[in-house]
Amino acid sequence: MGAQLDSIKIEQLSILLAAVKLGSFAAVAQERNISASSISRTIQGLEDHLGFQLFERSTRHLQLTEAGAIYCESIKPGLDCLCQAQVKALDSQNIVQGTLRMTFPPGFAEQQILPVLKKFRKKHPQLKLDILIDSEVLDLVRDRIDIAVRVGGQAQTGLVVIPLSTVNMKLVATPEFLQDYPIHNFKDLEQTPIIHFLEHRVWNFTSYEDEQDFHDVEVPRTIFASNVNAARELCLQGFGVSLLPDWLIGKELASGEVINLMSEYRAAFDRNTYRINLLYPNTNYLPMKTRVFAEFLEKELSDLSFK
Repeated sequence: MGAQLDSIKIEQLSILLAAVKLGSFAAVAQERNISASSISRTIQGLEDHLGFQLFERSTRHLQLTEAGAIYCESIKPGLDCLCQAQVKALDSQNIVQGTLRMTFPPGFAEQQILPVLKKFRKKHPQLKLDILIDSEVLDLVRDRIDIAVRVGGQAQTGLVVIPLSTVNMKLVATPEFLQDYPIHNFKDLEQTPIIHFLEHRVWNFTSYEDEQDFHDVEVPRTIFASNVNAARELCLQGFGVSLLPDWLIGKELASGEVINLMSEYRAAFDRNTYRINLLYPNTNYLPMKTRVFAEFLEKELSDLSFK
């Protein structure tokens, strides 16, 4: 018997499409913070209503039946329209609400994003925040993420990319370290303990006054840290010289806790210029929650340069 439309809930269809996109019931359960058995029962109930099987039960991986594939392809545009209609209707009330999912890289999140979130939260108390701090580059569409900040790297296709700032790298070390390892020229770096957080063996330096005055220095890999926060902490503890972004080390530079070496030169990794970008999915309608947060971050992060 065919399914009655009023007996099928939108939530069932949403779970079905999420299972197809994520590839497993367990992934959907984790994303929605419910049990995998609950997801399985939802799909089974939907199949009972529809009168046909959606997934092959004999395979290890989640695989749609032919009927299931046709059904999912047919309902997705309609479900997307319903979800967008709900967002538009809520936005018409001029109240920023719902849940905003955002992702930021470690280090940058703690230093630049989290300190300003209280200001944003105070303006929009009805908005819930899901904050994902992850070194992995998440897929904004697949992982249902509304907005992201990325530092360096290639932007995912199909996204709106708003440049915020350019990362200025600073060659730094503590005064105590420099007593044991004085740095007078670039050649000294080749014999000095170096702290890395990226896999770049060549550091480049170009004079601010003369673009023809440049130096490519192959530095030793004395210590490697898995993230920029760890590299900063090791540098502050006097383990070595490091090339760190200005937004991370600006306060320590200002206080004299670390010294900016070769300050008359602009530094880079393998001549790569790193930029800070704001990204969000390129959709027909940008929800108010995403728009206001994007505008907030553009204002707050418009100038991250420390001299």
